[in-house]
Amino acid sequence: MGNVTPGNVSFIRVAIEPLLSPSVYQQVVDALEIQARQIREDRVTLKFQPRQVEYEYETGHVFVTGYSLVSGPSGDEQRQTRTYEFDIDIEQYRPKLSWMDTYEGQARTKRVREKLTQEQNRRVNDANQN
Repeated sequence: MGNVTPGNVSFIRVAIEPLLSPSVYQQVVDALEIQARQIREDRVTLKFQPRQVEYEYETGHVFVTGYSLVSGPSGDEQRQTRTYEFDIDIEQYRPKLSWMDTYEGQARTKRVREKLTQEQNRRVNDANQN
């Protein structure tokens, strides 16, 4: 979630529910409930500033990378790079979120994952030769 305060967390849930496909509905709603409870208890504010949006044709994934900002009651703000990864389907002319992942760091596109796999394989081969 992004741009969430203790005062609007319930509104965010109600607004996002119609966009969820049945395959991810319960998982996302459960995660929202947990995060909402933490936001209210800790009195924190979450913000997300998107910096890059990328569509990967081969997989159909949409990657949104930007800054996740968390600030508490004292006003201290923590910033980290975060990526949201989505699959969005169209059902009856409406967008439906059919899959979602979020993680710290840059987008893990197919090309990035392949490069990481190659590097891991190279390290394993180097270790086996020594």
